[in-house]
Order: sequence, then structure tokens, then C-alpha cells
Amino acid sequence: MLDRHDRIVDSSLTGHTVSSIGFFASTSMIIIAGLLSLLGKIADAQAEIDTWGFAIHTSSGLFQLKMLGLVAVFILAFYKFTWALRQYNFTCALIGARRCRR
Repeated sequence: MLDRHDRIVDSSLTGHTVSSIGFFASTSMIIIAGLLSLLGKIADAQAEIDTWGFAIHTSSGLFQLKMLGLVAVFILAFYKFTWALRQYNFTCALIGARRCRR
């Protein structure tokens, strides 16, 4: 990368990757908000899912535990995407610092 004179492709790929990570982090937040609001209407949601032919009927407590598990998974996903974005920004800063030093 340092030996090439034309770095337009490098900057384009860097910008695309940063926006992709940011998109996934914001999508995780929307899913978390939806799941937390679902916990307020858990009985209605369970009744609706029980009407589906392929869904197995579970107890109310187990259904709540499954929803809380999904919330935990998406909270972890949000933190992982945010951490990846932070690390990627540090990497971009190092690439830019190396380029300016030449």
C-alpha cells in the first residue's frame, strides 16, 4: 500500500468499511429497542407466535428467558461492532500517519 502512488482505492475501501460497521452497530441498537419494547407486550407476542405452525409452544417464563437471551446477544453485538469501529479508526489514523511521514 505504501509503494503505490494512487491511493484512491485505499481511501474508498476505508470509507466503505467504516460506514458498514457503523450501519451494523446502529442496526443492533434498533433491534435492541424493538426487543425491549416486545418485553412490555410479552403475552401478546407469545400468543401471536403460538399461532405459527412451525413454532413450538413454550411456557411464559421460558419465552421471556428466550427474549432476554436475544437482548443479551444483540447488546454484545453492539459492543463488538462499536469496538471494531474504534479499532478500525485507530488503524486508519496509523495508515494516515505513515502516509504523511513520507
